[in-house]
Amino acid sequence: MFVFIVPLRSPETCSDWEKISLLCNETLHSITQQDSTEYRVILVCNSPPLNFVQNDRIKLVQETFAIPKSWDEANGDIYAKVKRGMLEIKKLQLVKANSSVFVMRVDADDLVSNRLVSFTENFNESDGWYFPTGYIYQIGSDRIFIRPRFDMVSGTSHIIRCDYSDFPESMETPATDWLDVIWQHLQVNKLLEERKRKLTPLPFPGAVYRINSQNLSSTNLEDKRFSSLKSILWKAFSKRKLSSKIIEEFGFPTLE
Repeated sequence: MFVFIVPLRSPETCSDWEKISLLCNETLHSITQQDSTEYRVILVCNSPPLNFVQNDRIKLVQETFAIPKSWDEANGDIYAKVKRGMLEIKKLQLVKANSSVFVMRVDADDLVSNRLVSFTENFNESDGWYFPTGYIYQIGSDRIFIRPRFDMVSGTSHIIRCDYSDFPESMETPATDWLDVIWQHLQVNKLLEERKRKLTPLPFPGAVYRINSQNLSSTNLEDKRFSSLKSILWKAFSKRKLSSKIIEEFGFPTLE
């Protein structure tokens, strides 16, 4: 079994909830194009996106989370929603004692390869994978960038095998008592290695990181570091045509 956890920011933290909703719905569409049926999606939010369409594969978890007002609180919001998603996996009995499940956090504006679930079905004992390559896409363009070290840029960049003991018992479970590293991406490999787990590189680009969207964090406060990063990425890496193969594999919407 493979579970995608999608934490969605709250309407109060953005200036264009309609656009955020559209991007999230496109992300959910992308995820549900998997070429295997052995997966579930858990969307965790204060409010579901506008025009949200129910799907048997998608579990909506709608609760009241504190509205973040700073960058640190925004990260805390993502952490809390991923943790709540992990709780839902146990609640739905998608993982049981003496079993495991692959879990992937997906940012609510990214797109993912339709090969992820079927690929992992051949490696049930693997600790998981990180994405050494992925795509960067400027919304509205007919070009796309290939990005090395993708896991250093995007939160949609790790698949981690989680055993029953890796899941929290409640939202009050301390960080030391569950696999809390799953919420972030910059230090996942290092922190898992400290736990004697080793992620291997995914042998194909696993996700598309879309830029010029507001959902890259859970707050509308400007992060100048990220703005600079976007500029560097856009200028530093060669681009290629957005091919029909990529469009199909990642479930791209009609070009904006």
